[in-house]
Amino acid sequence: MKFSHHCVTCLINKESERLGSYDDEDKKLLHMKEVLMLFLEDENRSAPVIQYKIKKLHEKTFMNLDDPYYDIKHRHNKILLEKEGDISKIIMDSKDRLKTAVQFARAGNYIDLAAMEEMDLRKLDQLLEEAPHEHLDEQVYHEFRNCLESARRMVYLTDNCGEIVLDKILLCQIKEQFPKLDICIIVRGKPVINDATMEDAEMTGLSGQFKVIGSGSGIGGTSIPDLSSEARERLLSADLIISKGQGNYESLYGCGLNIFYLFLCKCDWFVAMFGVKRLGGVFIQEKYRDCH
Repeated sequence: MKFSHHCVTCLINKESERLGSYDDEDKKLLHMKEVLMLFLEDENRSAPVIQYKIKKLHEKTFMNLDDPYYDIKHRHNKILLEKEGDISKIIMDSKDRLKTAVQFARAGNYIDLAAMEEMDLRKLDQLLEEAPHEHLDEQVYHEFRNCLESARRMVYLTDNCGEIVLDKILLCQIKEQFPKLDICIIVRGKPVINDATMEDAEMTGLSGQFKVIGSGSGIGGTSIPDLSSEARERLLSADLIISKGQGNYESLYGCGLNIFYLFLCKCDWFVAMFGVKRLGGVFIQEKYRDCH
């Protein structure tokens, strides 16, 4: 998916805000000129790819190699781990455990500091409370179950920290109901905002129950040309892919693989694109494929 003028404006504004802590105006001006050139040089790439290039340019110009989200990511993981037991009980008591787990996993996509400046715990609690009652397209869900029944290899593309606890709950339901399915989870290969990496997969217990690999990239999405050979092989050979978050949608949509996208709309562009309210949920399939 190509970025729109909304994405250009958003990325430029975010980088401009990030420069607020520096005093050298000449250096900041030169840096922003170089940022603008990225959009002209790489106009066919997705927003997550451009965002990654801006990040690398920032690190080169200002010699800032720290991960400012390290503590926040750990805190988000702990918050969701504390909620894991109660959420799992709700799912176990529900009429359709898989569907309810999908709804909770989608609600967890709220924990996205790329789209929002901070996470409101009260809003998160509200979204989790409402999750089992939120609309989930029945036709897409029916096709999803069909694909799970016939697929042999599945890849699950994670997005944010904290959120991956809910991904783990969904994956446990899939594993229980479709035990013959070969499941591989792909996390970010390097720290990027509050996206989940291998360290977070270990902290939340995800890697203790499933095969987890890194993408080999620090892009906040899944850009196939930028994946490691292992991650690319896993993705391209999968019968079924579950993709979490806007960044993965932006970098993958249109690739033609059998992907089910699961996320909340957190920016004006996505709200307008899918015709939902802000923080409205989306569950769509990349393209129709006969999975029977």
